[in-house]
Amino acid sequence: MNYLARLGWSHGDQEVFPVPELIEKFSLENVGKAPAVFNPEKLVWLNHHYIQQADPARLPAWCWTS
Repeated sequence: MNYLARLGWSHGDQEVFPVPELIEKFSLENVGKAPAVFNPEKLVWLNHHYIQQADPARLPAWCWTS
């Protein structure tokens, strides 16, 4: 969700938003008019961040759910 929100929306240099903060700060005024650009390296970086922060007991469920 964080990556998708940041595709066309900006809020300074902050890249990682907990969901409540994302909801609080999101506004249509900060959505860009230019088309979003998919950046796979940024997506991998963000996934890495969330995996590092996750409870290790929950990781198998995230990785192996079909």
